Amino acid sequence: MSNAWDGTIPFHEWKKQKTSRGGLTGIGQKNNEKQPKPKKKKLESQSEWRKEIIRRDGKRCKLCGSDYWLEAHHIIYKSQGGERTNPLNGIMLCKQCHMAIHARTIKFKKSDLHYTQVEYFESIGAVVFDSHNQPVKGKHLNNFC
Repeated sequence: MSNAWDGTIPFHEWKKQKTSRGGLTGIGQKNNEKQPKPKKKKLESQSEWRKEIIRRDGKRCKLCGSDYWLEAHHIIYKSQGGERTNPLNGIMLCKQCHMAIHARTIKFKKSDLHYTQVEYFESIGAVVFDSHNQPVKGKHLNNFC
């Protein structure tokens, strides 16, 4: 058998044979090479992040008050420069509100946030609220209504 797949047998069968005979197990890795293990520290800090949000927000959705199918949500996404493990950048949402936030059919109000979150978002310039609790400026103004 040659090292390259020639199409005479199904690809998944060829890959099984290569793997069982000491060939490639994945792209560019041989059986005897150590594969990097996922870093547990990041997962632990994400778990701690979620636990802190549950402790602060209670076991209820901050938008509708539901206690069913709760999920932690990053208010400012990592792709927008948000901190993944900072509890101030998170909020507890039910599945329906979480999907609505991602679909941009609803947005956060100042009253949905804990006072420490409001201070945090204003301090980093993400959003600034006026005296009527309306967001008026900030680099992440589109996340708030």
